[in-house]
Amino acid sequence: MKSAIVNRKNLAVILVVVLIGAGTQGINYSQAADEYPPTSRIFLLKNGVSILFVPPIGRGTVYAAQDRSTVSLDLVRNSKWQRRDDSTSPWVDVPDSERATGLYGYVITLPGEYRWVGELNINGVWGKYGSRNMLQLTPEGKVTDIPAEVEGVPNDRYKMTLWRHTRGVLAVAFSPDGRTLASGSYDHGIRLWNAKTGEYKMKLSGHTEGVTCLAFSPDSRTLASGSWDRTVRLWDAKTGEHKRTLKEHTDGVRAVAFSPDDGTLASGGYDRVIQLWDADAGEPLQTLEGHTNYIRSIAFSPDGSTLASGSYDLTIRLWDAKTGDHKLTLEGHTNGVLTVAFSPDGRTLASGGYDRTIRLWDAKTGDPLQTLKGHTHDVNAVAFSPDGSTLVSGGNDFTIQIYDDTIRLWDAKTGDPLQTLKGHTSGVTSLAFSMDGSNTLASGSWDRTVQLWEFAPATSVVEPSQPEGDLNADGVVNIQDLIIVASQFGQTGTGQDAADVNKDGVVNIQDLVLVAGAFSVTISAPAAHPHVVETLTAGEVQRWLHSAKQLGHKDATMARGIVVLEDLLALLTPTETALLHNYPNPFNPETWIPYQLKTPAAVHIDIYNPHGILVRELSLGYQVAGRYTSRAHAAYWDGRNTVGEPVASGLYFYTLTAGDFSATRRMVILK
Repeated sequence: MKSAIVNRKNLAVILVVVLIGAGTQGINYSQAADEYPPTSRIFLLKNGVSILFVPPIGRGTVYAAQDRSTVSLDLVRNSKWQRRDDSTSPWVDVPDSERATGLYGYVITLPGEYRWVGELNINGVWGKYGSRNMLQLTPEGKVTDIPAEVEGVPNDRYKMTLWRHTRGVLAVAFSPDGRTLASGSYDHGIRLWNAKTGEYKMKLSGHTEGVTCLAFSPDSRTLASGSWDRTVRLWDAKTGEHKRTLKEHTDGVRAVAFSPDDGTLASGGYDRVIQLWDADAGEPLQTLEGHTNYIRSIAFSPDGSTLASGSYDLTIRLWDAKTGDHKLTLEGHTNGVLTVAFSPDGRTLASGGYDRTIRLWDAKTGDPLQTLKGHTHDVNAVAFSPDGSTLVSGGNDFTIQIYDDTIRLWDAKTGDPLQTLKGHTSGVTSLAFSMDGSNTLASGSWDRTVQLWEFAPATSVVEPSQPEGDLNADGVVNIQDLIIVASQFGQTGTGQDAADVNKDGVVNIQDLVLVAGAFSVTISAPAAHPHVVETLTAGEVQRWLHSAKQLGHKDATMARGIVVLEDLLALLTPTETALLHNYPNPFNPETWIPYQLKTPAAVHIDIYNPHGILVRELSLGYQVAGRYTSRAHAAYWDGRNTVGEPVASGLYFYTLTAGDFSATRRMVILK
């Protein structure tokens, strides 16, 4: 064992086990590399240590830390925690002296990998079981959840399990900017998570029944939720504040979707109609009727021209999203349609349903293209990867009378099965891809969890292509590309094709917003763009943002671009007004005086000698809020007095006046 000890006070983490019953004879593997097959899952909970048995054998708490009681010992024996330094080390039982929280609890103190092992009595038959997951503690104190590695057992690598809901998770959705993940549950609540770290942010409460569906607006500012309580609620996605409740449906709501231009919200449900709403005002616009049974899923095409709806009446209907006219009815499913999704290019529509099949359709003509078979139970969700190469489906597949619930990956062009992901312990209800390029797939399940998967599209090897918007061909779309577009504003004709992103013959604000919308790095992290302050001002970005918001049609990419510009403006806008150190200092004969403004103000700098005599005045005029630190934007002094004579060596003072703010610093001239 390693001797390194992690601070107990700061890093006490309780291990919690959820054991999955596996039939009367336990689980058999063709190659058993361990005497404890990995069939259970470890969770981190704050309320103590418990072991939950789920169907088919019911639930029972083995150890509850709250009242320090031990029950159900007739179902568990020889329970213990084991630890190893790394995957090359043998497992060692944790000594009783270190089991600080009770019979089935253990406080992590030593770096390494941990698992639970023991024997379970399932329907009268005792069998050995081990945790399907392990917890890994680094010397720095970071705890991660990793799959157990057992020969002959599928090892699905996923990022993390999010555990907060108290009942089944019915919906998951990523914000288009990739920062927030939302999950809705049968427990009536909505949870918001940091999509990058999995950190729990807040709970949104208000629905009086289960939350069945979620959708973010294209600009990531608004979250829409639908519920069995017959309402659609709109929330501020950043603060969690409830904005308004939409009440037109006469029965439960099962689907919500925003149009790509952010102007329309669609909802559908058990009352068999689709309601179109003004996304900003929340006012009803139109009601689409035609389905003869309840509507389970709706989706807008990427260009916003078509709305698709899937229903328990076995059909999919395509509607003109602008006029509401019925365009086509797609028939082929032999049972209710539970999910629909458009491919990123808008050419293909995928659907899944109670008939256990996935069907691909020509989104323009409605012609059937392929039927994909592999699920052995309902297909609850389908989703295309952002690049369109992979189709993912989730459903309920039974094995040995319990859910063997899977996520299946298919080649979106050929329909060939690529991979099956296993991890949930009950039905997979919903799927969502992050659109920020992180290759993250989220899945929600009746097992009350959200799982985040490391997704790598399984496609043939191709030469890397230059991302759209990567104007300097460095392999990433970032601030440098934005500056290239800005520097060529107004230019037309040949030679400017790279900056003319939308190929309309002129480099303008539309091209700049499209490049911003394709950013590969989060703008809000200053370390990712150390040269931003040196090259841009808040005033420039403010003008870009004003022009961008005047644009008529804004698709999802342009909406993301506006969000990026807003983040960039926030990055360039200081939280306080300040006078900074001049540079170089000492200097001869010239120097630059940097400053920053929290709010717009008339800026004036006075320079004095040690006797308090005014040497030079620099009137900089009215300046917008921002950072004026680079040589291109800071105040400049050439080392001369008001009559143009070079000043003598020595100590000088400079005072910045900006509105009600005033500050003074020293500088030195050496000749």
